[in-house]
Order: sequence, then structure tokens, then C-alpha cells
Amino acid sequence: MARDVTNLTFEERRWWATFFQTLGETGIVTHAAKAARVTRQTVYLYKRNSSEFARRWAEAMELGNEMLEDVARQRALKGSDRLLQFMLTHNKPERYNPPFMQQVQMDVSSLSDDELRREIAALEGRVLQTSSSEDDDDD
Repeated sequence: MARDVTNLTFEERRWWATFFQTLGETGIVTHAAKAARVTRQTVYLYKRNSSEFARRWAEAMELGNEMLEDVARQRALKGSDRLLQFMLTHNKPERYNPPFMQQVQMDVSSLSDDELRREIAALEGRVLQTSSSEDDDDD
């Protein structure tokens, strides 16, 4: 299955183009596969076995994420949108994860059970405080 891009058939070139265009526009694999008239299994097989296909997939998803960011900016002018916030957080975690998600990395191997429970309780308290602060900001 690992295909050299120069050896693609006409039919493969056609559906690849349709798939990547639709994937970039929607970010939805099922829609892109349907538009290209291939199965989801086919596109995942190509992604797994063709580095060029995987590279183009990543590029299409990045375009989709950029479009999502544009929509987020437009909606931010009108108010909060929880669904959009969720999508951005999961599509671009390096950029949109809340700060407390990055602060919970610690070496717990030397902690006793009681110390570990206290650390967890302290972290949970920070998460709850941050969440309630964010909820207050939405008003």
C-alpha cells in the first residue's frame, strides 16, 4: 500500500484531491471520505501506509483548525461560546489548554499515601477555583 505519489492512478488522484479539500474545509473525516466516495477505512489505511497521505492529512487538518480559530475570533466579538472553546482546546491543546493542566506534572513516587491525597485535594481545589472563576467571567 505504501504508494509513491507519482504512481497514483487517475482515480486515486481524484479522490485524494476531493478528500483533502473537504477535510480542510470541515475537519470531519467521515464527510471528507463520503465526498471523495471512499470509505473511512480506506482513508485510514492510506494514512497508515502512505507518508505522503499522512502529511497531506495533517496539512488539511491544520487548515481546518485555522478556519476554526477564525470562527472563534469572530464569535468572541459577540460573546462566549462553550462548544467552540471545547473544540479549540482539543484541536490545539498546546495553545488552548488551561494553565492548570500544565501545572499538575509532578513526581509522586516518593510521596506517602497521605501526602498524595493532600496534593490531589490541593490540585482539585485549584481546578474548582479556576472553573468557578471562568464561570463568573461568562456573566
